[in-house]
Order: sequence, then C-alpha cells, then structure tokens
Amino acid sequence: MKVIQYQIKRNSNIFLGGDRHVGNAARSQDAVDHFKNALNSKYDGCANNYYVDHGDNLEAISSDDRRFEFSTHKTLPFDELDFAIEEYRNIAFKTICILYGNHEYKWNRFGDLTAKLVKYTNEKYGSNIEYGTNSCVIVYRDENNKFLFRHFAWHPMSGRLNYAAKDPDQKLGNILAGLKQRFRDRWGNALLMSCGHYHQLIVNKPKEQLLHMEQGGKISKEYATARKVDGYIHPDFRWYVCTGSFLTFYVDGLSTYVERSGSIQPADTGYAIAKVRDGRLVDIDRIKLV
Repeated sequence: MKVIQYQIKRNSNIFLGGDRHVGNAARSQDAVDHFKNALNSKYDGCANNYYVDHGDNLEAISSDDRRFEFSTHKTLPFDELDFAIEEYRNIAFKTICILYGNHEYKWNRFGDLTAKLVKYTNEKYGSNIEYGTNSCVIVYRDENNKFLFRHFAWHPMSGRLNYAAKDPDQKLGNILAGLKQRFRDRWGNALLMSCGHYHQLIVNKPKEQLLHMEQGGKISKEYATARKVDGYIHPDFRWYVCTGSFLTFYVDGLSTYVERSGSIQPADTGYAIAKVRDGRLVDIDRIKLV
C-alpha cells in the first residue's frame, strides 16, 4: 500500500490502463501505440492528461509455468523489462504511478521487477513516477493544493468476475455488482476505485437513489447522488473501473493460455479515461480498441 499526494489541473483527463504484458505474442502493439498517442493528445477538448498504470507490464511466464506456450512466450525477464522501459518514452512524465501485478510477482525470485521498472524509467527519462506497490490511494489536489478527491487503485492477484448468466442484461448486472463487491470494503473514502487484472473494460457509475424524508412536519423526497468527495463515501456513490488490457484473445497460428483455459472471458482491448472538470469527476469513458 502506498499513499500518493498528487497535483492535477482542475480540468484534466486521468487515463486508467495497464496489463500491457510485454513478452506475450498476443499483445496488440497497435493498441499500445494508440494509447500512447492519445495520452499525448487532447481528449474531449482537454490536453491535461495523466496516467495510472495498474500493473502486469511484464508477461513474466517462464517454461516451468503451467501457462507457458513456446510460440507465445519467448522472452526473458530482463529483456521484457528493457522493452517496457523503452515504451515509457514520451509518456513517463504523464505517469503518476505504476502498480505491480500477479505476473511480475511470479518472477519475484529475480527481485521486484516493478520497482526496477519505476527506478530505471525515472533514471532514463528524468521522470518522477511513484512505485504504487500492489495497491495505492492517490489524493488528488489542484494547483492551489485544494483537495479534489481520492482514488484507490489496485491490481488483484487472483480471482475472476462472475460472468455466469443466460441473459446478457443479467450477465452485465452480475459483472457490475461483482466489481463493486470486490472493492467496497477495501477503502472507505475513495470516490474512484479502479483495478487491472481481469482484462475487462468496465465502468460502474454512481447510482441515484430516491429517498423520502420528513422535514418540518412535511413529507419530502430527493435523489441522493454522489456529491460527497471527502470522509466516508457510501459504496453506491463511488465510481468503479476495471481497466481492460492490451492483449487480444485469439492470434492466428498461436494457442494462448487464456484461449486454452476455457474459463476466461475474451479480453477487452482498451483503457478508460476519467474526466475531471472544474475539479469534479464528472464521467468515465471506455476506450475500446478492436
């Protein structure tokens, strides 16, 4: 766990991504290039862009791993590390932090490769990326140091979301509820909660709730909404995001381990963008790349 204090412009875009899986032949280089170009361009009329990297930058699967497939995995850990550092060229200064994921953890016998990724990237480009450990809380403030909101970012180390349903609407409901359930008790005062790992691109927005009350001897009603940004925030009034990935599910001529598993959903290739306007988190867009 790491607590990070970070200043952003009051009109900003926070890019939420990760799961680059450098070293996996099923990785989409086109998707990575699209993401890097977008991070360096205006989005929705705003050029103040920042990036939170949710981990699994390295594939980190060696021949003694049950997921190993010779045609898919041909790289060594420090080759992957070097390539991942090179890909941070031109985006390091926009990156707030990098989390470590379950794939990097598989190679912890070589040391903490995510900590090395952060250290060597900062040394190479003169950036100031924070090492977010496995989960972090980012406290966003504006240029005048005024508090905006908190962001809990995490890379789960295991588990899957619940996709079991016959009807697509019920399936979506299960996924949204499952994502909220994974997060709700992990942190109490974060308005935004995001994770990598699941390779699904999901945004669960705060819900309005109609409430009836007594005021001055009269019955009144109002909609409770996500206006609160400090102190405890009810789980129904938070934003939840699963940040997609840069993998594809099928590759012509290859048999990937996710394809062979039979229990993993096809990966969503893409990322999310949280839009902050006048200091408020107003929406989160899914950027789907096919």
